[in-house]
Order: sequence, then structure tokens, then C-alpha cells
Amino acid sequence: MSIVDDGCGVLDTHVTWDDIQDHLYLAFGRDASMGVDKTINEITEANGFASKMCILEPNFSNESLPKKLIVKILSLASANNAVNKINIDSDTLNTNLVDENEKRAKAFSMYHNHEVLTYNLLNSIEDMNYPIVKVYSSQAISLPENPTKGFIIMEYLENIENIHLDSCFDDRIMSEVLRATAKIHSSTRYMNDENKENLKLGTYKELFRPILRPEFITSSLALTKRFLGEEEEAAIVEAEEICKKMGTQEMRNLFDQTCEVLDMKPVLLHGDLWVTNVALQKNAEGEVNMKAIIDFQGAHIGSLAHDLVRLFCSVLPAEDFEELSVKYLKEYYEYLKEYSSEESLPGSFEQVLESFYRLLPIGAFIIASTMTLIHKLVAERRADPQKTSQIIRDKCIVLIKLIPKYYERYYS
Repeated sequence: MSIVDDGCGVLDTHVTWDDIQDHLYLAFGRDASMGVDKTINEITEANGFASKMCILEPNFSNESLPKKLIVKILSLASANNAVNKINIDSDTLNTNLVDENEKRAKAFSMYHNHEVLTYNLLNSIEDMNYPIVKVYSSQAISLPENPTKGFIIMEYLENIENIHLDSCFDDRIMSEVLRATAKIHSSTRYMNDENKENLKLGTYKELFRPILRPEFITSSLALTKRFLGEEEEAAIVEAEEICKKMGTQEMRNLFDQTCEVLDMKPVLLHGDLWVTNVALQKNAEGEVNMKAIIDFQGAHIGSLAHDLVRLFCSVLPAEDFEELSVKYLKEYYEYLKEYSSEESLPGSFEQVLESFYRLLPIGAFIIASTMTLIHKLVAERRADPQKTSQIIRDKCIVLIKLIPKYYERYYS
């Protein structure tokens, strides 16, 4: 029995209705009994979640309790289904790209526990009001007692915008996201050594290892050639050998040593800070604002540049990417100084800038490969699929061309 396999519980997971009910009682008291007309629906596909994200309508008899909740259930079935759908779209990508089940189950169980720990940590820090969702209850994985029933029950956010890789953030939204990111990064000052130890993880040695393996890189770049067309083949060929080098253990180790190389302090990272993990909410007047940063499954201690590279590569427009990156890094650094003490500041702005450039090649490849893999899934959900694909294509071209530029600057 494993989180990789379907279960007999809610939405074919191993978590049962009784498990959820017990935690609702813990969160809201004995009035929180779910009604017979309760419903739960998955909202996962193409949104980048490794777990099953579900909307629960519990049908509470107590009108003061929430009408809707989000239940995040640790399960890799949805991710497997997405891979299968991509495989149908292309015979170049095959099921060998999926890690061995036992290793995947172990890794994602750890990531789930990191998320539970991170929410608990951020919610325990007084007067900071971190831009995260309210967590009502959670259950971590523990071995051997509980190897499959990991879940988090959290608030449901109304009127969330449907954003993805075709979205580009403007200055106002970027300011909100950068402030939120700096706030989370600066929370490291409140963590004790035990918490930091529990959140240790190699960003590229471990977290992103599956998509940095040689066979994935080869398959991904083959799909990229097909997506971008013959006119961009020269750029892809130039990036290809570098991408293969970046996937070696030596280079992944070097990327993970960015803080040591630049003498910077590591920080608490979101770990997977890309467009789908930023919740934008529309208010009654029609104005859109950032509501929360979500999905902390990749949370760990590492170089702040990782979050920034991943964010910028997914939300900045293709035109003027490099100029906008510098502009937003300066803004981010001002927020970081605001929330950090002199002793806890991770480094100077020059160090932040260099760390960004050092991780840009690997981060650009990871986001470009994601664009290549899921652009069709994203386009299918839009009113104008052709326009959506073109926006993603333009972004992807820029990222592919940045790979050799910054790799050769720092690693040749």
C-alpha cells in the first residue's frame, strides 16, 4: 500500500471520510459533523500539484462553520494521470520518466511533512501575518504507523483567478508577491536549529532530481524542438549540451552550494514558487490582488535565488525579461531588508543578484521543460488556445536562450 497507488478512500486515495471527520471535530468542535449531502471534488489537473487538491462542501448543520474547505490529500495518482495524458500527446515522452514508485513515495511523504511543518512554523510566529492560507488541521506521514494518510484541511478562497504559464504579472501584483516572498524568506530568523535541520533538502540534488535525469532532459528537449519549431532549432541545440551538463551530479551539487560559494545565509524557501502557487483574488470592485502563496510541499532551507528564478521565469513577459528581473530583484531586496535584522540579512544586493544569475540556467530549463510538457493542457482551458500557446512559446524561447548565456558566464 503506497501513496503512488489508488486507495479505497475518498477520491480513490487512502484517506477515508472518517479520517477527515475526525480532524474536522479537532478543528471546529463536535458541531462539525458532515451532513449526508457532503461533496468533494478534485481540482488538480494541470495546476502543478503533486497531491490531490479537493473542494469539500461538508454540509455542516452549524451555519457559522465554513461552507467550503480545501482538502489537500497526499496522493501521486493525479500526477500519474497528468503524465499519462502528456504521453498520449507525444510518443517522445515515456513512462520511464516517472521515478521508481518506492523512491517517489518516500520523497513525497517527506515533502508533505515539510509542508505541514512549514505551515505550523509560520502560523506560530506572532504578529507577522504571513500571506498563507489558514490551516485548520493536518496529518503528517509517520512510519511505520501511518505511511499513506497524509492530508491538510485549509480555508477555501473565493474568487481566485485562473492563472497559469500564459499569465504575466504587472508591477502592482509583482510588488505584492515580492513582499510576500521576502517576508517568508526572512522568517528563517525565527527558526531554531532543529527546525532548520528538519527542513534540509538538496534543491537540485533531491527536490528536482527527477526532471534533471539524462533521459528526462533528452526527452524534454526533443519535445521543445517540436513545440518551438525549426526556426528555434539552433538555440535549442546550443542549450542542449549545457542542459545535459547541468543534470550531472557534479553540477547539481554546485547549484546547491550557491550560498556557500557566495558566502550567503540560506533561508526558508517555498521551494516551488511558480505561477500556479500564487493565489490572486478578485474583489467586489473587480480589482485583482495577491491573496496568498500556496502549496508549500517543496519548502526547505536553501538559496533565496531559487524561489526568485522560478517565480520570474514563470510570470514575467518574454520581452525585457532581463531588465525586469533586475528591477524586481531590487524591489525584493528592499522588502527583505525591511523584514530582516542586520544579523539575519542573507547577503548584500550584489550577492542576491549574482545568486540569481548563477541559478538562472537551471531554473530556466526547469520552467521551459514544464512549458513544453503542459502547454497543450493549459491552452485547452482557455478561450483562445492559439494565443495561449503563443504566449507560452514566446516565454519558452527567451528561457532557452538564457541558458547558455548565464551558464557560460559562471560555469564554463
